[in-house]
Amino acid sequence: MKLLADKTPADDFNDKTRYSVMFGPDKCGTDTNKVHFITQVFNPVSEEWVEHHLKDAPKVETDKSTHLYTLVVKKGQQEYEIFIDNKSKKKGKFLDDFDPPFQPEKEIEDPDDKKPEDWVDDEKMDDPDAVKPDDWDEDAPRKILDPEASKPECWHDDEPDEVADPDAEIPDGWDEEDDGKFEAPMVANPLCTEECGCGEWEHPMINNPDYKGKWKAPRIDNPDYVGPWKPRNIPNPAYYVHKPEDRRVSDIKGLAIDIWTMNKDVGFDNVFLGKGAGDAYAFSQVSWKPKNVHEEAQKKSKKKKGTDGEESAVASLFSKLRDFFNEYTPHCVFTTIILVITLSWWCCGRADQGPVTIPDPTDDRIVPDEKAEEDAPAGDETKTTNEDQTLDETKATEDKGEVGECSSPAKVATPAGSDGSTSKKRRKPKKKKVPTAWPLV
Repeated sequence: MKLLADKTPADDFNDKTRYSVMFGPDKCGTDTNKVHFITQVFNPVSEEWVEHHLKDAPKVETDKSTHLYTLVVKKGQQEYEIFIDNKSKKKGKFLDDFDPPFQPEKEIEDPDDKKPEDWVDDEKMDDPDAVKPDDWDEDAPRKILDPEASKPECWHDDEPDEVADPDAEIPDGWDEEDDGKFEAPMVANPLCTEECGCGEWEHPMINNPDYKGKWKAPRIDNPDYVGPWKPRNIPNPAYYVHKPEDRRVSDIKGLAIDIWTMNKDVGFDNVFLGKGAGDAYAFSQVSWKPKNVHEEAQKKSKKKKGTDGEESAVASLFSKLRDFFNEYTPHCVFTTIILVITLSWWCCGRADQGPVTIPDPTDDRIVPDEKAEEDAPAGDETKTTNEDQTLDETKATEDKGEVGECSSPAKVATPAGSDGSTSKKRRKPKKKKVPTAWPLV
């Protein structure tokens, strides 16, 4: 919240608008978590407005409850106190707790001063005359085998650390067919003691008394040492004698709330600006306090319902789903429409697709008309042979037509010049028996 020093229309307000005091919570990631208290003071020498920030500001309350932030500037405007939920969190004096301080320094470091290239600020240096001793072994290991250790004569190389319990008995009712072969539990091998162990013996290691590590030259005082470098001081061009009245919060022209957030459910109301701390407290009892009592009761109720177990978990799940839908309503509606259209397309099929008909191969056989067969003169074998040949050729033609296009059977043309030498042909109906008088060739 900002107390504006100038009358500013709402449309012209932005983060650059000048203010007298800024106060309120600021929580951004893990880097920023403080209750800001900033005041701007005009420097008559530099003719600039300088921001002074409260040092070691209180932390922000980060739960979901409603909280009350109160700033009290005491009479005379020499001291301040900050309350959160009507509990004091920080108090002090303006002259001691702000950065930069209200009173400018008489001298400041020269921003244009640079460290000379020949400046030596190393107090110690390596001894240039030092030489590594001849007996210094840089390759010596840190640990070596203990020369006084030896393998005990009673050591059992082939014995395991654990063995099957010799006292274990098969439980009553044990059935090897159902329960499998009984295996006794494992116990510590009684042969494996602290003196006489089992398994592979390992030689103990000790610190190498001859180990010295990498040799380094000893450090001595640096004869060229000058000292730590820092820029020289120059008179502060913005220095002036600050007076308490120079930073008085007075003649407030407006109140604004400047918010930048990526979190939901951020709300604020019941702003009080007055001259008495008692009046502010009384106002909080009729505005913030009822909310606080109600929220605390809800917390206790939810905690009690949480003992119900599954019912509370289901209710919490539905509550989260409802909150998600309310927050992302357009996204949910659009996604649902896409899913419905997709499912409808797959289930109902496309309009330009028709059913595929697979012809029955038994319906594609062409047989001579029974009547034509009866009219044929007896003993005319040549005619019958020609007729059979024509039938075979027709069948082959139809088969080729079926391979090319299943839905349209091939058309068969009657050979020209047959002059009635072939009988009439038709498709054989299903389950039509061939006449017994059909000649075999």
